Amino acid sequence: MKNDLNSSLAPAGHSYASGFSARSFSRTCAINQLWSGLDQILFAHKLAELDVSQISEKLKNIQATLKGAGVLANITGGTGAERELGKRFGSFGPPRPRNPVSQEMMSFLDISEFKPNKNTSAAVFTSPSLQIGFASISLNASLYGSPLQAAELVLAHQLSTGALWEDIRMKGGAYGASAQPDHLEGPFSFSTYRDPTPLRSLDAFASIIRKGSQDNDNADSGCQNDSLEKAIIGTYSRETRPRTPAEKGIADFLRFLCGIEDSHRERHLKGIIDTSAEQLDAAQRRLAEECDVSKAGNIRPVVIAGKAEAEKAAAHLGVEVQTLPV
Repeated sequence: MKNDLNSSLAPAGHSYASGFSARSFSRTCAINQLWSGLDQILFAHKLAELDVSQISEKLKNIQATLKGAGVLANITGGTGAERELGKRFGSFGPPRPRNPVSQEMMSFLDISEFKPNKNTSAAVFTSPSLQIGFASISLNASLYGSPLQAAELVLAHQLSTGALWEDIRMKGGAYGASAQPDHLEGPFSFSTYRDPTPLRSLDAFASIIRKGSQDNDNADSGCQNDSLEKAIIGTYSRETRPRTPAEKGIADFLRFLCGIEDSHRERHLKGIIDTSAEQLDAAQRRLAEECDVSKAGNIRPVVIAGKAEAEKAAAHLGVEVQTLPV
């Protein structure tokens, strides 16, 4: 486990950066950061220092707690899956009401080994094993089911395949750059992959968002419509792409937990198809407002990089570099 997580930092640094950047948007984001983010790397190193008897005792305590609290389990499989589900989890019983403390996002942020900076939401991490970097910022996305939800998905695709690609990948030298909103949990995250200049990319994110809002005012209507059509096709294709049985299983389970029914999905896809240039422009303007200097607290920048780049980013953002044990 420790070795797997250590080796995941370089190929998945963009996920770690965006996960940490988004951690304060919701309870789920906070838990995801603990469960599969940078905190998990630290946990694996601590776990490796325990002997087998200590680990066994902790696992027994967890099992006893779960049997008292109940559990929801999901298995994707054939006709025998239901029998296996009952055999393995039937003794746990149905979920019971949660402890009110576990409902609070701060309860999980406080557990984190990485404490937030007092005067800024920025964070910079370094690892001696990294020769490349990753940058991320997270802004507030529109609410799920709101009028701009579909437009923000289309905008994210347009930015990922257009301005972010051209500025951050082609000019900045990063292997990749992307934008992705999570309308259920709140963040609209931008991230870079294998980035030689992550500090430059942080500035580029905000610049691209603001410039896009201004460019829409001067765009030729024919070019704008053509660009919108391509973005809609790309977004729709991504939402409806073929999935493996395992992917379908976890997607259905998450939709069940979130109360998302087929009718919601139908409206969601129709909203993407019906996205207008006016809606796309409104989504762009809303994000530009999020990047406004007067709302600097809305931007949560995170950099993961080698020592030299991390020190430059930390000096620019006014934070201390935090060293990862990788």
